[in-house]
Amino acid sequence: LLMDFLASRGIGAPSVRLLSSDKESVFFSLSENLEQPVTEEFQGFAEERGIDVMFESRGGRLYKLKVVSEKRRS
Repeated sequence: LLMDFLASRGIGAPSVRLLSSDKESVFFSLSENLEQPVTEEFQGFAEERGIDVMFESRGGRLYKLKVVSEKRRS
């Protein structure tokens, strides 16, 4: 989902490095800084797909993406 979103914003896979992930969080770094509106747009993008996410900047170009809840489509 994250890669689809970034690609839709013209940010290709080479500029994204996934550092680690577990069941509900992904740590990643970007070769460019994400603007604040982009993180808000991603939250909306995920919500449209029934996923509630939280973005945290970990300083510089390091980010944490956490899935807060996933609403199952019936």
